[in-house]
This record gives sequence, C-alpha cells and structure tokens, in this order.
Amino acid sequence: MNVNEITKSKGEDVITISPAESFVSAAHLMRRNNIGFLVVAGGASEILGVLSERDIVGAVAEQSNSIPDMSVEDVYIRDPITCSPKDDPLEVLKLMNTQGFRHMPIVDSGKLCGIISNRDIFKFLGRKSDVV
Repeated sequence: MNVNEITKSKGEDVITISPAESFVSAAHLMRRNNIGFLVVAGGASEILGVLSERDIVGAVAEQSNSIPDMSVEDVYIRDPITCSPKDDPLEVLKLMNTQGFRHMPIVDSGKLCGIISNRDIFKFLGRKSDVV
C-alpha cells in the first residue's frame, strides 16, 4: 500500500494559487471548491508553499485591519513538508499527526503530483478493511 493508491482512488486534482493573488481571492477559491488547503505555486508544478484554512484564520485574527491589502505572499507557509507517491500512508499520517497538519503535497521527481489529507487516508483504510 502506498500514497499513489490513495490518490488514484480519490483523484489527483490539485488547486493552486500564485503568491501574488490576494488573500481574499485565496479564501474565495477555497470556498468555491469546498477545500481547506491550497498549494502556492510559482508554475504548473513548482511548489513554493501551502496555505490552509488555519493560516487564513490566524491571519484574520492577528491582522484583521490589513486583510484587504494582503496577498497570499504575506501568509503562506514556505518549504512545506511533502511526501512521495511511494510513501506508506500510515507513515504519512503519523508525520501529519506529529507535525500538526491535515494535508500534505505529494511530490515526485521535484514536481507536484497530488495532495493527500488525513481524511483521504482514513477513508481509504476504511474501504480496505470493510469498516466503512
């Protein structure tokens, strides 16, 4: 079992955003797509960082007066931890829990190829064990 099996079953679409986009645009993009995580990309497959719902909430709480003028550049997390399509999902889940995040970009040969969440792993394991 590896991360690639999970992304094949859930889909490999990744929604990205430029660091130059407005902070508000990022929030709208998340809402429109019903997601809580964006990859900040410099190109089609170049990961610069990530932006999560938690990052947005933190920015609103700490810098609410600046929101209209903020860009993704002001908020996103640089150099995120990533995993490989060949990684063991249980090890990825363990790392997510240890580091305190719920989503992880999947990178193969330096290129973005997907996103995995703890929920994706739980659903996949549930189907594999016939629990869910």
